[in-house]
Amino acid sequence: MRYKKYILPAITIAIFIVSVLIYFCGNFFLVMLIKSFVVQVSVCVFLIAVLFLIFRKWWHSLINCVSFSVLFSVYASFLFVNEVEIDGNAEQLKVMQFNVLKGNEQKDETVELILSENADLVVLEEIDEEWGRVLEEKMTKDY
Repeated sequence: MRYKKYILPAITIAIFIVSVLIYFCGNFFLVMLIKSFVVQVSVCVFLIAVLFLIFRKWWHSLINCVSFSVLFSVYASFLFVNEVEIDGNAEQLKVMQFNVLKGNEQKDETVELILSENADLVVLEEIDEEWGRVLEEKMTKDY
């Protein structure tokens, strides 16, 4: 139990380092993976800061509050976005996206829907050779 006194500082330092990495180093795979859960991570960090407050670990709580602030700044701009007004005369881009699944047998219905919507850009995921053949057959003229 000699190392027990080092557990809380290690947790606090680890949380702070992860927060800084998420904020500054978004191009690494592990950081990008954690960044996709940044809201959940920041809530956990905030709860840990509150626990440190309850147990009167002031410095640990302060550092975790700073970590929470860093994490919150990553996604705060998405929370306070003003609505954008679109000019009625402006050209609009219509995009369709489908995950068609390789085993999907409703190829004709899917192609008909795509053609009827007259989208500017169509993205199809998980196509196989059969899907490619059907799409090439029925959509080459329009797309």
